[in-house]
Amino acid sequence: MLFRSEVNDQDIDLPFGITEAADFSVKVPVPGDLVPATRKICVRMDEPDIILVNDIEDQSTDAILLNAQLNLNIIQTREKLSFDMTVDDLRGHTCKFDRKIRERSMAQILKPTNMAMIYSQDYESRRTSIDMNLSSLVMNVSPASIMILLQSYNTFMENFQVEVVELPETEKDEVSEENLWTTSDIKEEESWYLKADEALDPLQMDITSVASSVSGLADEHLMFKVAQLIVTIESGRGNNTVPLVLLESRVQGDVRNWSSRLWVGASLEVEAAYYNSKVALWEPIIEPTPKMLRNGQYVYKRWGLDLNYIINSKNELGSALLSPNYPADENDGFIVPESLPPLTEMKLSSSQPLQITITRTFLSVLNKLTESFSMSGLEATVSRALKEDPQIGRAHV
Repeated sequence: MLFRSEVNDQDIDLPFGITEAADFSVKVPVPGDLVPATRKICVRMDEPDIILVNDIEDQSTDAILLNAQLNLNIIQTREKLSFDMTVDDLRGHTCKFDRKIRERSMAQILKPTNMAMIYSQDYESRRTSIDMNLSSLVMNVSPASIMILLQSYNTFMENFQVEVVELPETEKDEVSEENLWTTSDIKEEESWYLKADEALDPLQMDITSVASSVSGLADEHLMFKVAQLIVTIESGRGNNTVPLVLLESRVQGDVRNWSSRLWVGASLEVEAAYYNSKVALWEPIIEPTPKMLRNGQYVYKRWGLDLNYIINSKNELGSALLSPNYPADENDGFIVPESLPPLTEMKLSSSQPLQITITRTFLSVLNKLTESFSMSGLEATVSRALKEDPQIGRAHV
């Protein structure tokens, strides 16, 4: 692992104790020089083993092994924070946690892929920009891998739960009968109902709740893109699995202002098929749509779907002024319920016809898929050894 930090101007090499040899250097400013407040941090990790286990107390428990190479460069100034991160050769396997049988029990669930992310934040203009790109994401999803993730998440979250300690009820203060009729002085400054009202200055009133302050909110923008997404849903565990459903897609979209007025816009292309084990063929569920070119030839494109999700302001005045239905041209335009947009809007649209095929074999595959990924099916996958699936053919000598 390599770690480097820079803050102008001299080099001091210090050891950094992280299992392997590391490099850590700090640049100390020379007295009297004008030092720009700039911090640079470089982090590199080569092939760490990230292991998620099903049962931490069992050495032979099922686990998910993730490996990747991480490069992270951070630059921070007084006005701006930016960093770029790349994850190369990210891959995952299900296996046994025991090192003696780990190698021969490995089954790939995530094929090698690359990911890049660029983050930029400007403190003065309050702008945040994030750009994420995935070249390809090819996954095999099975009940065993889902159960490992579920158990790991539950164990991780249990450590963050705060135990609520019920305190005994405090005894009420007993009123002494001797002081019951004793007279006491009344002070106006101690009684809230006798205090003078505080005057408010109209020039200093907080108007952040109205729509005129929208320009002062932070501008946040996230762009994401997955060039190729292939998900194979399987039944079984380890290397003894049977494919059920195959999903191929391409996703890209934008997310804006997630801390104030959330807006999400995404577009995806979908193609799906199911596996018919009787004939050992993939049969289509959602088929590509044909499109005729000018030369008379046909090209096939995946079915496209557009998604828009908006969360409007909970403040009625702010929502009305930002609503396209608000009569801004009329001087006597009143705010009425008809001019207020809903708090949440979601829109699904497609300009292409949806060609979907449903057969009796697909319904049986769908029924098996539901049983395998139900909670009872997930628990049965972990609690007992995998029985021979009648759909798996084995050669006997």
